[in-house]
Order: sequence, then C-alpha cells, then structure tokens
Amino acid sequence: MSDQMSKHDHVLMGLVMNLQTMAMAQLGKISHPGTGEIDRDLDGARGTIDLLEMLKAKCRTGTPEPLLKMLDQAVLDLQMNYVDEKKRDAAARAAAEEAAGTAGAAGGAGGAGAAAGESEDAMDHLADPATAEPISEAEAAAAAAMADAGGDPDAVIDAEM
Repeated sequence: MSDQMSKHDHVLMGLVMNLQTMAMAQLGKISHPGTGEIDRDLDGARGTIDLLEMLKAKCRTGTPEPLLKMLDQAVLDLQMNYVDEKKRDAAARAAAEEAAGTAGAAGGAGGAGAAAGESEDAMDHLADPATAEPISEAEAAAAAAMADAGGDPDAVIDAEM
C-alpha cells in the first residue's frame, strides 16, 4: 500500500485518522486525547463529520483506492455513531418526560381517569417525530438499510445533519 501512495496521500490519511479520533471524542465514544475526559459535543461532531464528507467528495479523483475506502469507512462509522448518540438523547428525553408525566399524575387531584388521560397525551407527544424524536423513523430505517446493504454512506442522515 505504501508503494502506491504519495507523500500527500500519507498526509491525507493522517488527517482523516485525526479527524475521526476527534469526532469519536466529540461523540463521547472515547476520552479526549488532551484531557482524558469523556465529554459529548454533538454539534462539534456534526461539523467534523461534515468536514470528512467534504474531503471524501473532493478527493474522489487521483486518490488511491485504499485511502478512499478508509475515508468512506470513517465517515460511515461516524455517521452510525452519531445516529446512535441522537437516539440515546431521544430515549433519555422520552424517559424523563414519561417520568415527569407519571409523577404529576400520581400527585394530581384528578384521580385515575385524569392520570390515564395525561399519560396518553404524553405518549402521543413522544410519538411525534417533529417534537420528540431528533431522528425520524425513516432516517433510522435508511441508516440501518444502508449499513445492511453497504450502500452510500452520504445518505445516512443528511436530512438530520
């Protein structure tokens, strides 16, 4: 592989690996190399993934195939981890809203009928992708299908990002 790659190709490979490590730290998947702490910054991760996608688009011609495959895989892995983190946030928000609804219903004066009505309203709200789910079911299904089929990683969650 080294015989086919120029000095610039090696520099690009190092850049991709550094950006991938930075994005994984921003996603909270690994500790930050400088501080050793785990901290999530999903907006920063989104920006880093966008930068890698731009490099992927701009480097399609004149770049050795192994480097293109590494870049494609880095973007795909990061997009799937980003989807995972967004789902985790949505699940935590849903659990907090459900717990708040349950606590309010238990202490309320409306009795069991009011509690059931409040719970149903809260569940309707949680099922609304525009208000409770940062990633739609269609986007999650597209990401899963893309991963299963080995399809185009650019289409994973472009609508969300």
